[in-house]
Amino acid sequence: MSENAHRERHSGRWLLLVPAIIVLALVVNGVDPSADRAKLYFLDEGRTKLVSERRTMPLVGPVEERAEQVLKELLLGPFNYRLQPLFLQDARLGPVMHRGGRLIVELEIADLSKVDVPFALLRSAMEKTLAASVPGYGRLELYLNGSQAFSR
Repeated sequence: MSENAHRERHSGRWLLLVPAIIVLALVVNGVDPSADRAKLYFLDEGRTKLVSERRTMPLVGPVEERAEQVLKELLLGPFNYRLQPLFLQDARLGPVMHRGGRLIVELEIADLSKVDVPFALLRSAMEKTLAASVPGYGRLELYLNGSQAFSR
């Protein structure tokens, strides 16, 4: 085998490596790495329905980091004065982990008895927000004050 034939055979392998790197970058950063818009779901004025609000924010990095960014914004509350925050009392985001197709989220709420909306509505707001803003997050596994909340 001549030296030129040997080089041509090895140069073909590099062509296969380039698409693999591109696919890896898409998996790590999402389909649109320059995505800067999130869709967050808050409560309407009557605190009975969910309404979306768009936010401009850099959504880059692994699923865990993007989910944490979006959930922190969700807990900060809406910018639109007609919308209501999910929690009227202090709620803090604990660890966020993405494992085996599940997004594990810990919320700390000082007094659960003061939550004035159905838990299913709060969970739905989180799921809709994650589905719209963090593609591929998987299934939400939510913990409240260290105890697992019901899952679907």
